Amino acid sequence: MASERQAPDAILAQTNLSGVVGDIQDDPDSPDANWLTASGNNVNTDARVSFPTPTGSPDVGADLQEFRAEVREFDTGQTGTPKARIELWENGALVRARSNVNVSGTSQVIAFTWNANELGTADGSLVECKVVGTKSGGSPSSRNTVEVGAVEWNVTFTAGTTFFETLSATAVAGSTMSNVPTYVESLAATATPLASLNLKMFVSLTATAAAISTITKKMFETLSATAAGVATINGAKFVQQTLSATATPISTISNLPTFTETLSSTASALSTIVTDFIAGVTTGRLYWGRTKSSLHACWRWLHTKRRKGGL
Repeated sequence: MASERQAPDAILAQTNLSGVVGDIQDDPDSPDANWLTASGNNVNTDARVSFPTPTGSPDVGADLQEFRAEVREFDTGQTGTPKARIELWENGALVRARSNVNVSGTSQVIAFTWNANELGTADGSLVECKVVGTKSGGSPSSRNTVEVGAVEWNVTFTAGTTFFETLSATAVAGSTMSNVPTYVESLAATATPLASLNLKMFVSLTATAAAISTITKKMFETLSATAAGVATINGAKFVQQTLSATATPISTISNLPTFTETLSSTASALSTIVTDFIAGVTTGRLYWGRTKSSLHACWRWLHTKRRKGGL
C-alpha cells in the first residue's frame, strides 16, 4: 500500500462562507492563516470541495481513507458552542456523514475515516468532502457558528511502480525535476518500438502456427500412407509364409529325384523298343530276336533297380 495527501482542487458549493479554494488547501495539522469566514454568528455554514484523481485507486478496507479539516468558532467571546461534522459525498450526492462534534477555540482538527467500497467510482475521481457547521443559537450572547481553515484527503492506495510514486511525491511537494520531460519522452519512444515488436511477434507466432498445422497434416498423411503400405506388405508376407510352409513338406520327399530318374530311364528304354518294333513292321524286317533282346535288357534293368531299392 501507499498513501498520499490530496488537497482540494475546487470549492463546489459553500453556504454563508467567504473565501477561495486556496484558503483551505493547506495541511490542517500545520495550517496557514487563511480561512473561509462566516457571514455572521447566527448562521449555519458549509463548504463542499472536490479533489484531484488519486495516483492509484483507493484501497478498500475499514477506515483506510481519511478526511481531515481545521475548524474554529466564529467568535470565541460568545458563550454558545457550535458543532461541526464532515460528510463523504460523491459526484454531488451524499454517501455518509459522521456525527457532530463540538467546536471550541481558535483552531481544532476534526477527522472522518471511511471505506473505499462506499464509492461508486473505484478510482476516486468523483470523491467530494463537505464540512458542515451548525450554529449554537440561543440568546445574542451565546450565538456562535463555524469557520473552515483547511481540508485534506489522506488517500491509501495500491502503488503501481516506484517510478510513478516518486513522480507523484515530487509533484505534491511542488519540487521541479528538470529531467521529467526526458523520462516521459524516453518512455514514449520505448513504447512505440515495443508495440511494433509485439505486433511482429504476434504475426510470427501466427505464421509459425500455420506452418506447424501444415507440417502436422503432411505427417499425418504420410503416416496414413505408410500404415496402408505396411498393411499390404503384411498381407504379402502372410502369403509368402503360407507358400514356404507348403513347400517344406514337398521338399521332404527324399526319393523324388530318384523317382524322376527312374521314369526317365524307363521311358527311354520303352522308346527304343517301340522304335525298333515300328521299324521292323515298316520294312518287313521284324527281327523278333532283337526285339526280344531289347525287352530282356529292359527287364533286367528294372529288376536291378528294384533290388537296390530304386523302385
